[in-house]
Amino acid sequence: MSTCSSLIASIEGTYAVPRAARHGRCRRLPAAGRGACRQNGFTLVELLVVIAIIGILVALLLPAIQAAREAARRAQCQNHLKQIALAVLNYESAKKKFPPGFVSQPSQFESWGWPIFILPSLEEQSLYDQLRPSETMVQDANTPPV
Repeated sequence: MSTCSSLIASIEGTYAVPRAARHGRCRRLPAAGRGACRQNGFTLVELLVVIAIIGILVALLLPAIQAAREAARRAQCQNHLKQIALAVLNYESAKKKFPPGFVSQPSQFESWGWPIFILPSLEEQSLYDQLRPSETMVQDANTPPV
């Protein structure tokens, strides 16, 4: 024991070991001529393990996020279909008939389908006013009445 402690004392006196090294805070003793010790940090393997764990956690969360997005899309689509159905029923209650399926104006090269006529009920009155669809059908003289 005495030889070991005298050896340590002689090393400390010779190399001027920093205080951090004497208290076990450094990984190794500094090389001769350098007075700073190497600081503790993460090794490359530790960093790679942490990155791999984070990657696995993200991979586990992605299906849950995708499922939530799909559920939101489905709910939005159902809401849009409900709004269209209500708009058709509003048109029917206001005009006592369902919107015409298709209206064509051969002389003016215009034709309209039923969705155009329910635009005001879908809160798209400005678009309906821009299009100015006619609900009357002008029939060609060669076309028999339907």
